[in-house]
Amino acid sequence: MKVCSVDTGVATDNPAISPAIIAGTNTDDVTQSTAWADDNGHGTFVAGEIVARGPELVGVAPKASLLVAKVLDKTASGNDLGVSSGILWCVSQRAQVLNISLGGQGGNAALGLRQTITWACTQGVDIAIASGNAGTAGWASPNVPANVAAPCVIAVNALNRHGVMTNFSNYAENRQSLDAPGQGIAGYLGNSIAIGSGTSFSAPLVAGGLALLRGMGASSSEAVSYLLSNADNTARQVHLSKGKYRNIYGYGALDVDAACRAYAEAHAKSAPRTETN
Repeated sequence: MKVCSVDTGVATDNPAISPAIIAGTNTDDVTQSTAWADDNGHGTFVAGEIVARGPELVGVAPKASLLVAKVLDKTASGNDLGVSSGILWCVSQRAQVLNISLGGQGGNAALGLRQTITWACTQGVDIAIASGNAGTAGWASPNVPANVAAPCVIAVNALNRHGVMTNFSNYAENRQSLDAPGQGIAGYLGNSIAIGSGTSFSAPLVAGGLALLRGMGASSSEAVSYLLSNADNTARQVHLSKGKYRNIYGYGALDVDAACRAYAEAHAKSAPRTETN
């Protein structure tokens, strides 16, 4: 399966990640479309969570092929046009899953980006998007593109090591949201191991889960459905039992193993039987 990282690029000399890379582009600076090596570090960290092949770290979907869309510069800044162009390139390369660990308050200026994501859903891709790190509710200060309401989009909130929402994580950005670890996450910074926190590092875990399901044969809608329906909603139920008027945990905590097992079991039951004499 093909996963596209829409970020600051990837360190092409990282031996745990480079074997997975099949193509890249730079849409932040179209005059240097082939210059998609990571000059910030963020993109390498994110990509490694999905496809790293060890020996120090192994990603969620280490057998996936990696497409790299560099849409942010060395300061991790960019614009809607560059991000949209990167998404279009990912789709043109037949990516099945996109990870977008970026965002901001875009308002009407983000209309083109919203339309691009909505269109991408019609092309059979799934997209994990970081909810953002302002510690606010989506209905109060929406974060684009995490709040884009599209069938293939999952907004991802950050949990701490106790399975509780971190104080920095945005939440309720999207009716289709999951929670994933986002505090004290190990990843590659260049060729070294670093520790990071943020919803940026939660989203790739969901992207990896989507990639595994797509690799098992799941369609775009099935991959999203199985991740959402097999999430651990323990924290969600505790939250609601305390009388909170908004559900900040969405569908609950990511459980890739449960989703993949459920998909495998459902399709094993539906597979035709063969008999030998």
